[in-house]
Amino acid sequence: MLFQDFVGSIIGAVIGSFLATIGSVLVWLIIEKLKKSKPKRILKRNINKLYEEFAKKKIEPFMTIRMSTLIEDIGKKKLMTKLKLTLQETRDTLYVLMYEDIGVTIINGATQHEITIRYGKLSYNYEKPEENPECLQKFLKFYEEQCKLEKIKLKKPK
Repeated sequence: MLFQDFVGSIIGAVIGSFLATIGSVLVWLIIEKLKKSKPKRILKRNINKLYEEFAKKKIEPFMTIRMSTLIEDIGKKKLMTKLKLTLQETRDTLYVLMYEDIGVTIINGATQHEITIRYGKLSYNYEKPEENPECLQKFLKFYEEQCKLEKIKLKKPK
């Protein structure tokens, strides 16, 4: 009887420590997964917000500032790998995104705020939304296709 109690307590201790080890390993795996998924969520959110800014039909107050901040947050490397857009910063206030025959110029200066999209021979300026709206639509279509290839779900702007 005493021997059975002794064996039972040893088996109980082994099973308990085994379960505790499995539990701690599972907690560690979950924490590591969350650490890795947070930057991806932030990147997708910033790409989505940038799309929403581009989808607006005309320039709004602080639009160039928001776009510049989002472009910096996304980063040069991620713009290239996710959206196939090459970022060229010529000054602190000028951002140029390019891909083949697509060009986006964002001027975010102290006195000048301008966003221009070029797609082939067409040009769209947010200050003159009535001129070449199909240029904006082609660019947005390109943006959507790149996001679809990267499995980034875009929220359609209202």
